[in-house]
Amino acid sequence: MSGKNVVKKLRIYSKQKGITLLPLGEFGNGEAAATILNIGTTKIIVVGVHLMSRMTYTTEERRYQNAMELRDVIEGYEKQNLDAIGTIVFGDFNMNPYEK
Repeated sequence: MSGKNVVKKLRIYSKQKGITLLPLGEFGNGEAAATILNIGTTKIIVVGVHLMSRMTYTTEERRYQNAMELRDVIEGYEKQNLDAIGTIVFGDFNMNPYEK
């Protein structure tokens, strides 16, 4: 990730053979990148995020809306890929677990 909140690459290293990554999509201004991780016949949606901090948003409501939009995008990926066994979302959310 660069200092401008842009997800440049998503790399996964493994000693196990038969693992492939297929690009799935991006969200916002480089705030998230999603891929399909194939391990043999098993598919997992993997999403790396770097949501912007409070310093970037003009209002708390806009920050909340951005998180909700990302949630909707991830749910859309899940609906498109019904054969995926699950979704892993990781990264810098710039939020506390019990915020709105």
